[in-house]
Amino acid sequence: MIEVDLHLHTTLSNCAEMDIERIAGIFRDARRPIITATDHGSTDACRRLRELLPDALVIFGNEITAAEGDFLVFSVDEDYVTGLPKNVETVADLRRDEQTAVIWAHPRVSQRARSWEAPKLPDVLKVVPHIDGLETINGTMLSLNKEGVLRRDYFANLVRIGIEYSLAMTGGSDAHDLDMLLRCGTRFPNNVNDAASFIEAIKLCRVSPVFDRNYFGDDVSLSG
Repeated sequence: MIEVDLHLHTTLSNCAEMDIERIAGIFRDARRPIITATDHGSTDACRRLRELLPDALVIFGNEITAAEGDFLVFSVDEDYVTGLPKNVETVADLRRDEQTAVIWAHPRVSQRARSWEAPKLPDVLKVVPHIDGLETINGTMLSLNKEGVLRRDYFANLVRIGIEYSLAMTGGSDAHDLDMLLRCGTRFPNNVNDAASFIEAIKLCRVSPVFDRNYFGDDVSLSG
């Protein structure tokens, strides 16, 4: 299997501290054959990573905010991903076709301050028709779990949603600094060798999330 960190931010996101050249060096040392970056409303980091790592497969990604939450968009059509704005009115505004995969990033609701839990059924039903995958493992949410401000069944509930609606289940570090980079990822089949097979693996649910239990703790349950 090939492991890919599907969710990370560079200094181009304005909320992150990770320099693209430093990221490229870490990817090179880790011998990652497939790489992406998901800045908010920008694919410039993807273009720069392609220049710095010509032997790697760089998939263009973008994190977009809609009324229903945040979504990671990947596509064979790099012009489409590049042209996306930071915000859209609703997830239904994002393109759904065989070239594009949309993943619901860190799905969550907070009913009171710092008490996070998985989305409820009405919200799930609004989003599911417009997505291909669900980020069941996210570095930010794992960190909240360590702080004790996440419902204990958060991850298990996301897995249940993924199974019930036949969604790909993915993982990403959501890294904004180098310490978090590559702490979570998504396993892809070894035969993924271009953007088309990358998208196909997501759409056919041939991927699975993985994370560093030594870093985040061993008490994360993915089952009820």
